[in-house]
Amino acid sequence: MNIVQTFWSAKKDPMTDGFGWLTPKYNLMSWTLSCLCLTKSYKNVILYTDSRVYKIVNDLLKLPYSDIIIQYDNLDCHPSLWAYPKLLTYSVQDAPFMHIDGDVYIPRGLPPEIESGDLIAQNAEIGTLYYKDMATKIMKNSVLLPDVLLEELKKESISSYNAGVIGGSESGGGSGTEDDPYQLPEVTVTGSGSGSGSFYGDDHDEYNSYQGAGSGYGSDYGTGSDYGSGSDYSSASYYG
Repeated sequence: MNIVQTFWSAKKDPMTDGFGWLTPKYNLMSWTLSCLCLTKSYKNVILYTDSRVYKIVNDLLKLPYSDIIIQYDNLDCHPSLWAYPKLLTYSVQDAPFMHIDGDVYIPRGLPPEIESGDLIAQNAEIGTLYYKDMATKIMKNSVLLPDVLLEELKKESISSYNAGVIGGSESGGGSGTEDDPYQLPEVTVTGSGSGSGSFYGDDHDEYNSYQGAGSGYGSDYGTGSDYGSGSDYSSASYYG
C-alpha cells in the first residue's frame, strides 16, 4: 500500500506562513515528524506538492520521502479551498493507498486489521454548525449533486468521516458499483477521537467518505499513545 501526502503552498511561503499553526516553525516541525514517522514504517511514502514546498522539504529539510511529485505549480484554486489538491491527489492513485495529513503522526504503523480495510478513515464525526452553514450556502447555489449526497446535506446534523487518514485496500481503482457509483464499502476507522491536528473538519473531502457507507463502521482503534509517543525521533535545527 502506498502512503501519500499533499502539501500545497497556495503561493504562500512556508517559511513565513504558519498554514494554520501558531508559527511557520511548528508547521514545518509537524511535516517533519509526520514524514519521519511514516517512513519508519512504510516503504513508499510519496508527497504531492509544488515547487515552493519542494525547495523546503527536499532541499532544506531533506525529508526522506520515497518520491516527491511536483504536481500543483499551476493549480488555479482559491487558498480557502485547501482540500481541493488533496482530492486531486486521491484521483491520480491507481493502487491501494492511504492519504495521511501532515499533522498525523504514526510512528509504529497501523495494525494490519486497519490497513486491510476496504475503506479507511480516521474517525466518524457528527456534523457541526460549520458543516451546516457551508451546506446551506451550497444548496442555495443550485449545485448539481448526487441524490445520496443531497439527502445528507439536508440533514440538520451532517455526518462524515474525518479525512486526516483516508484510503484503503479498495481505493485507487475507483469505488462503487455499476448500478450505484456512489455506494462505498464499509468503513474502518483508525480512532474514535477527532485528532490533534489543526486542519481537520473539512467538508470537501469528508462528505464523500460518509454518504453511501451508512452509519456503521468497522472496529474502532485508538490513536496517539496507542501507536507510540514519537519520542524516539529528534529533529535537526532546520529553522531560524
